[in-house]
Amino acid sequence: QAAVLPLLLYYFGELSLVSPLTNLLILSFMPMTMLFGFLGALAGIIWTPLGIGIGSIGYALVAYQIWVVSVFSQIPGASLYIGM
Repeated sequence: QAAVLPLLLYYFGELSLVSPLTNLLILSFMPMTMLFGFLGALAGIIWTPLGIGIGSIGYALVAYQIWVVSVFSQIPGASLYIGM
């Protein structure tokens, strides 16, 4: 996040104050989300119900990640406008 901060400020002109905490809550689940997505797709080729079952775990993880982003995006003052 520190590596891309200058680019974020330049292109978007905003500094998110909640992104470090949001990333901590999400990034630990990202490898599992990718794993279950891949396994669900692979299993779906073999037997569709198995792919749906495994893919449902990946879906639940993605739903959690979207929920975290939605909650933190609604915090008043969560970002500072820096300008271009």
